[in-house]
Amino acid sequence: MAARRTGPRPGSAAHRAICRLVELGGRTKLCRLLDVIPVEYHTVHMLERYVLIPLAEYAFLIEEGEFVRATPKGKEYAGQHLVTHLPVAQEYVGQIVPGRVQVNRPLNLAKHRAVAPFRPGSDDYKKIPSLFTAEVVETAEVNEHGAIIETVKVGRVVRKLPNGEVVSADV
Repeated sequence: MAARRTGPRPGSAAHRAICRLVELGGRTKLCRLLDVIPVEYHTVHMLERYVLIPLAEYAFLIEEGEFVRATPKGKEYAGQHLVTHLPVAQEYVGQIVPGRVQVNRPLNLAKHRAVAPFRPGSDDYKKIPSLFTAEVVETAEVNEHGAIIETVKVGRVVRKLPNGEVVSADV
């Protein structure tokens, strides 16, 4: 005949929960235990069925509203399974690393030169004068009665030539 277990199976969700509860001081909110319990036990039903009820049956914990408290029996069980001899951490001593010195070099314009045209004549569009402004004024001739006899549109166009010269003309 098999011997009755004295606690939850090592590695189970209940085992992880009681060990975590003791690590946290023996009393904590239930939500603080969820970080060590596998995700599939995070529902209320699964948490009660596989964690809380087995631990209460072993008399390892007591529920106090939203808190859970480990009993002395639970602390004794968890103490057997917790790592008691943690390696002593050495004191960290920061080191000062020499800073980087920025070197100021003259600008190398050869690196930033414009790319040459791919084929001859591809820059011909730059030779077309650009339109600066175009202004059209409409004037009308009227007779002595105020009736319009003739409408004349007078315009002025201002262009900038490729050599930089600005030319204006009346049209």
